[in-house]
Amino acid sequence: MKSAMRMQSILSTGLGLALLAASLGGCTSNEPGKSGLPPAQDSEAFDPVAKAQKEVENSSRRSPLAGGEQNLLERYVGAVTPIREATIGPKASGTISAILVEEGDTVKKGTTLFRLAGGAQSIGIKQAQASLSGAVIARDQAKRALDRQQKLKDRGSISSANYDQAKSAYDQAEAGVAQAKAAVSMARRNRADTAAIAPFDGLIVRRFKQVGETVTMMPPTPVILLQDQTTLELRVKLPEMLLRTLEVGREITAEFPALNISRTATIARIQPMVDPITRTVEIVAHLSNKDGLLKPGMYVEISSQAFAPPAPQNPDVLNNPDLNLKANTGDAALAAAEGAADEESES
Repeated sequence: MKSAMRMQSILSTGLGLALLAASLGGCTSNEPGKSGLPPAQDSEAFDPVAKAQKEVENSSRRSPLAGGEQNLLERYVGAVTPIREATIGPKASGTISAILVEEGDTVKKGTTLFRLAGGAQSIGIKQAQASLSGAVIARDQAKRALDRQQKLKDRGSISSANYDQAKSAYDQAEAGVAQAKAAVSMARRNRADTAAIAPFDGLIVRRFKQVGETVTMMPPTPVILLQDQTTLELRVKLPEMLLRTLEVGREITAEFPALNISRTATIARIQPMVDPITRTVEIVAHLSNKDGLLKPGMYVEISSQAFAPPAPQNPDVLNNPDLNLKANTGDAALAAAEGAADEESES
């Protein structure tokens, strides 16, 4: 009985081992790439330096047509402002009686832009003129009195003190006339200040006030915004590393995506200091806008290629006169050599 039970246990153990071997054999395959174990990884996966070098090599082999080179160019955003701008306000406090221009009008220097009500100034001119007339009459009377005193003094009929008194009265009357003339000039100037004129040729950009509104000289009230847009200023902040390639008079290309046009600008100024926070330096370039297509405030881009230094030449060619001569002759030397070879073959 015991031997039968032992035999059954041995058979069960052997059957279990056979099933285990069959299952392990089924997991193993001779086909490549289908092993149950994960594939071995390349050594570059564990070496970040080798992986980075491989990526650089792949990027350097990228075709320029795919935009690889264009992505390396940085673009700087600039601001476009008018070359001259003036906010015109009144030279005196008062009420606007007339505005003689509209937004978009082109005006010349000296053109009247708006006027204030000048009733009080006109009355001031009349008062000053009346005071001048009274001063002239007083001066003439003092002059006649002085002439009489001069005759009496010549005959010895009066003392020198009486003559001096008449002379002093005449001098005071003469000063009164000069003061009255100055008052008339001031009154006329006050009336002229009721009209605002254009200080330069330009374009009317904004009208801030309307007829009938009250404006003041202090604090100044803006009424008209005048800009000279025939030439625009382009301001761009560039990295300080570009200072070695920047120079006044250099031409750069400014691109305006909104209009899909490009304009050539000339560097007029380079700011004398670098921003210590952003490490940038601002340049100011002038660009022509006589056609009026560009507007102040437009979005403008400048490519870093505009500030690239000139391509260096081969130092071996520059230092060796023979190589330099060959580089300059170029195809001419090659043509001469080919001609000599043809002559030898013919002979």
